[in-house]
Amino acid sequence: MKTYWKHMIFGVCLCFGGQAQAVGFLYDCTIAKKPTRLQWVSDTLAFVVPGDGKILVIDAIKLYFKLSPMTVKVSRNTDTKLVMRWVIRGVKDSNGLKVPPIDYTARLNKITNAITIEANPRGFSQNWVGRGSCVKRTK
Repeated sequence: MKTYWKHMIFGVCLCFGGQAQAVGFLYDCTIAKKPTRLQWVSDTLAFVVPGDGKILVIDAIKLYFKLSPMTVKVSRNTDTKLVMRWVIRGVKDSNGLKVPPIDYTARLNKITNAITIEANPRGFSQNWVGRGSCVKRTK
């Protein structure tokens, strides 16, 4: 499975051609602590920063539902912290029932590379939280 992810992340980087390799980078993140009963927080995800001011996210949730990498909304970007948000809409569960939109928030500590991911289904009080770490990659 790890080999699959490395190939997927490499493939996403290739989509940006020379610019991503020359200016951009990505955060390769592994979520080590998360709820086991529901899989709305991915074990591995990547944030691609191609250098054009946008940040893209790709994870197992998007791959499972055949969704493309999506641009995140950056809520905060300082020297020490990066907070990103995105929404997954229009997917169905294993019973074929429509799932409400799920709001995601990622908080990355740029100094320690620690990351926290929250998944919140709209209209419900529960949320799922995962914690892990990221490696900043330029190649």
